[in-house]
Amino acid sequence: MVLMAAGLATTAGAATATAQSPAPEQRTLTVVGTGEAKPTPRNRNSNASIAKAVRDAERAAIPRALGNGRGRAARLAQQSGLRLLELHSVAETTPSPFGYYGPYGAQGTFGPGRYCGTTRRSIVRRGADGQRRRVGSRSVRSCRVPRSINASLTMTFTVA
Repeated sequence: MVLMAAGLATTAGAATATAQSPAPEQRTLTVVGTGEAKPTPRNRNSNASIAKAVRDAERAAIPRALGNGRGRAARLAQQSGLRLLELHSVAETTPSPFGYYGPYGAQGTFGPGRYCGTTRRSIVRRGADGQRRRVGSRSVRSCRVPRSINASLTMTFTVA
């Protein structure tokens, strides 16, 4: 029992010594790059077509965000007197600390991935007095295509 306790103490001490060894200093520069693309579905009345257009727009927005971030990093490094080296890490980030912020309906206005659904429309008639009155409603199938798809990436570069 004593030997086992001594072995655990030795192992814990070795792990502590390894964890406390100083890491080489690495200087970094972190920027946020943004990109935007417009979805253009072949059929504006088909959920599958709109969903494909949104996926294609996401694929187009990410390289734009990477390019935007690289440009910002290059300008900041130059203005700071640093030399930009390699891209160290990339993370997809939400541009708002309060949750998703982006174009209305980018994820689907009828639910995730659902761009077509049923809405209610008012039926309005003019009365004898000339006033417009709502006399009822009807169900209408409608599809909503997002105006744009945004990508926001946090990029960390090593600098010298």
